Amino acid sequence: MRALQEKTFNRLGGIQTLSSDFRFDNSHKRDLSCEVARGRFREDLYYRLNVVPITLPPLREREKDAVLLARHFINHYARKYNRQFSPLTAEDEKLISAYSWPGNIRELINIIERAVICHKEINVELNCLPGNQGFQPILSATDRHWMKFKRPI
Repeated sequence: MRALQEKTFNRLGGIQTLSSDFRFDNSHKRDLSCEVARGRFREDLYYRLNVVPITLPPLREREKDAVLLARHFINHYARKYNRQFSPLTAEDEKLISAYSWPGNIRELINIIERAVICHKEINVELNCLPGNQGFQPILSATDRHWMKFKRPI
């Protein structure tokens, strides 16, 4: 608790007090005020963490954001892995917007990075919805994310 409040701490077994400059980001799905009321989360810790609460809806409720984020991460991972890709097609954007994203942004990031790593062509079509026709597993049968790549002729 002192580390959060005063940004000082002692190493385990140490006698010297050390200081640190950090920010603590606590992201979760649960309503912590309800968890406190039920006795499942410490009230003193809740008040120390709840300085500037930011509520962000899940990605499935932000369809336009999903497409913007997909574009951003395609560019990011294309630069990281030294690849070139053409823009998403209208069909890709529809798939991305319509998908429920149960894994939220982490799922989107993983699908985009996997597509960039596994695909060597300039055009990439992301089919990330289970049940789309023509799916082919890229990794293993136990991986629940699937993609089909459209190769240029």
